[in-house]
Amino acid sequence: MLSTDGKIYISVRSSSPQLCEFLVLIVSPFLRKYRELLLNMNYYKAGDY
Repeated sequence: MLSTDGKIYISVRSSSPQLCEFLVLIVSPFLRKYRELLLNMNYYKAGDY
């Protein structure tokens, strides 16, 4: 999951840095919440790092 996000981030960033920073500001809180939900539901036991 993390590696594909990194590739998308890099490709978008190289094309338009301002847009990327804007998207990161919007998306990062949702990703953090999503990760907290996954942790709470113990999905990491399935090896989904």
